[in-house]
Amino acid sequence: DAHTVLEESERISLVVTDISMPGSVDGLLFGTVVAESHPAIPIIIMSGVSQPDDRDVPPGATFIAKPFKATLLVEEAKLLLAQRH
Repeated sequence: DAHTVLEESERISLVVTDISMPGSVDGLLFGTVVAESHPAIPIIIMSGVSQPDDRDVPPGATFIAKPFKATLLVEEAKLLLAQRH
């Protein structure tokens, strides 16, 4: 569903996903699809269960381990969005 929304909207500025998602696509795979199809959109991937290797995180994506303070997520999002421009 998220990929469909991404394809149908030109207003997506940032993708935030968890590694654990319902269905057959996890957040790492989804992040890879986004990175390949929309390389200008920054991606934040998070998890409180697993710590991926750097090579598993899509190019240009940022991984944040849970638990974290909301301010960390906000600051990382601001940084990634500022780098886009």
